[in-house]
Amino acid sequence: MTAATLSGLAAHGIAGRQDLPIPFWAAVAGSAVALLATFAILAFAWPTPRLNGNRAGTEVPGWLARLLDSPAWSWGWRVVGVLVAAYVGLAALFGPDDALNPTAGFIYVIFWVGILAVASALLGPIWPGLNPIRTLAMLLARIRGSADQRPLPTGWGIRPAVLALGSFVWLELVAPDRGTLSVINAYVALYVVAMLLGVVVYGLRWLDAADGFENYSRLVGAMSALGRREGVRVWRGPLRGLDALRPAPGMVAFLVLLIGSTLYDGLSNSPQWIRIAQSGTLPQPVIGTIGLIAATAAIGAIYAVAARASGRIGGAEPRAMPLQFAHSLIPIALGYVIAHYYSLLVIAGQQTVQRLSDPLGNGSDLLGVADRGVDLTWAQPTTVATVQVLAVVGGHIMAALLAHDRAVRVLPARPVAGQLPLLGAMVAFTVTALLLLFAA
Repeated sequence: MTAATLSGLAAHGIAGRQDLPIPFWAAVAGSAVALLATFAILAFAWPTPRLNGNRAGTEVPGWLARLLDSPAWSWGWRVVGVLVAAYVGLAALFGPDDALNPTAGFIYVIFWVGILAVASALLGPIWPGLNPIRTLAMLLARIRGSADQRPLPTGWGIRPAVLALGSFVWLELVAPDRGTLSVINAYVALYVVAMLLGVVVYGLRWLDAADGFENYSRLVGAMSALGRREGVRVWRGPLRGLDALRPAPGMVAFLVLLIGSTLYDGLSNSPQWIRIAQSGTLPQPVIGTIGLIAATAAIGAIYAVAARASGRIGGAEPRAMPLQFAHSLIPIALGYVIAHYYSLLVIAGQQTVQRLSDPLGNGSDLLGVADRGVDLTWAQPTTVATVQVLAVVGGHIMAALLAHDRAVRVLPARPVAGQLPLLGAMVAFTVTALLLLFAA
């Protein structure tokens, strides 16, 4: 991962097996036992659906709802998004193409990890409100009108967003020279053009279906304490927010790609993969592309087989089950992102902010932080290792809770037995994730 190269870190952090506060084998075994214990407790203590996300939540105070829904609040954040994009664009277009340029760090670390994953999980789906592409599209729509716009084809869901997300993870993990300004600028330009052309044809609905970053923010943002219930802003827990998500075509593929790409990132930094890649005769981008596709396909196949088996055992339509349980993949995906990129966000994030203070590389200090240095308080090896294990295990436990509540709702025959295939898949995912995290 290029951003990791810029920060001098491996993509999944600075911790190793020796930095865990307990033996590595105990961490792996304990994680599997925690999942099995969670399942056993739920089987007896949670016999009926409890989350009811569509009906859950406490209305926020009226003044807060009016503020958050006001045009001034909305357009204020849109202006912020445009200004930040313009500021980073200044470095991307006119700054030196070297390791001190903040563009790669901003895109691969602050934006991809900090905004889309962490901030969205805490604050809700913030990227649609910040997205400068959507802001520009809204302004163009006001000028052009919507008379010639076509309806989106029925059944598309967010399938176009899967392609958009795939293009970015390939850029991040596989593309040659992905840290150079020429490659980054070319990708951003193509992405913006693709989104705006879709808006011209289909209107703003195109961004809802095709923008990979907005859909990432929306899915993860369902975990936020602030949500909506039939258009009304409410406070609710993360499990209820995820349970309230409406399944959409392409949702499974989108989340499988997130999980598979993160696991491939860990795999590509393992000594075994490095030996394979260096000893092969194929070009590195080809090997990387094959590895990325294979990792994603493996995750998708395991999940699909497990979900369909759950349907067969539980007396439900097997083909419908992968989408029914798709929301349970979200905490797994987020847990993997936090586990792999926590130290990267802490260390390279600070470095990127400092470099943003001098976007043109001329010695300026526009933000007043260029000489502040990097605070390693929250990036000690033991802390990083602990966060990694807790993120992976915590994500899977949340997934088990979500899957159980959905199972007792949609599996009429044997809901507890029907969960066993999904439980097996989650245990396999947990063990694999920990092995890849600490492969070195």
